[in-house]
Amino acid sequence: MKRIVLIFLLIATVGVKAQQAASPLVRQGSTLNYVVYANGDEVPLTVTVDSVAEDYVKLGWRIAGYGSGGWIMKKASLENGSRNAWEQPGLGMDTELPDDQVVLLLSKASWAALNKDKKAEIDQQVFQSAIQEQGKEFLLDGKPVDAIFIQNQNGDSKMWYLNQPGFPVLLKIQGNRAGYDLELRSIE
Repeated sequence: MKRIVLIFLLIATVGVKAQQAASPLVRQGSTLNYVVYANGDEVPLTVTVDSVAEDYVKLGWRIAGYGSGGWIMKKASLENGSRNAWEQPGLGMDTELPDDQVVLLLSKASWAALNKDKKAEIDQQVFQSAIQEQGKEFLLDGKPVDAIFIQNQNGDSKMWYLNQPGFPVLLKIQGNRAGYDLELRSIE
């Protein structure tokens, strides 16, 4: 009887672990494969995490058939950036972002505000933490990802960020006022 109870508990534990959200680790050396949805087209975007330090992050980007470049975020951006860099990046060059901008990340201030107050100003809009509806979670390789889900006050702009305090990467944006959406497809 004890053996049956032990086997049942082991199976239940494995079942619970299988249902938990995945927490992929993104760090220096990671490659993020996105799809950008723009004007009815799907454009593959590959982003590499080239360099990560407390006060400096460099991301490389590549669009097949178009070219490549990079984004550089320094301490002020990483600490307090509240606008996303949605402009087309410089082709064949590294673009240093202004102090109020980040790209594909949440600043430390936005992360702290979302965790403390459940809201933050991003792109001149107030975004609030929200409960993701069952069955509408962000999926990667068919599995739910441990993500922070936020939406603006109208609910027409939504973002999912990896729940990774040191490096909260944008997983998906839907209803982007800049005119195109983005979705992470894989991490290498």
